[in-house]
Amino acid sequence: MNTLDHLFKDFNFTDIGLLTLRLTISILVLAHGLQDITHIDAAAFGKTLGGNLIISNLATYCVFIGDLLVPTLLALGIFCRLSAAAIIGNMLFIIVLAFQPELFSESNFGGYAFEMKLLLLVSALPIALLGSGRYAVIQD
Repeated sequence: MNTLDHLFKDFNFTDIGLLTLRLTISILVLAHGLQDITHIDAAAFGKTLGGNLIISNLATYCVFIGDLLVPTLLALGIFCRLSAAAIIGNMLFIIVLAFQPELFSESNFGGYAFEMKLLLLVSALPIALLGSGRYAVIQD
């Protein structure tokens, strides 16, 4: 038996992988959320939603919850499956609503305009399916 095999025999890399994925998604969504807080315009957001002020105010609060509270819970390992499902829903909402007119248009950097949101959506799927792993405040 190799020395490294003996050293890592009882070590679970799945939990380290889930922790790394949780922290990466959380950092990226939090950075997006902090940008939203400093640049969001509720009136312009309401026009995107059809001009309904009540829906735009509700959606604005949901954006803040989805971009600030949910990634914090995910990073800490609290309600990870629910938090990942919320991130998936948030990214679907962003892709369908914000990128609908230009869904398959190219960004300034050569890729599709929505590819970062799609990457976050797909990255949250394993956490929603597998849970938090061992390294969490509340394991699920």
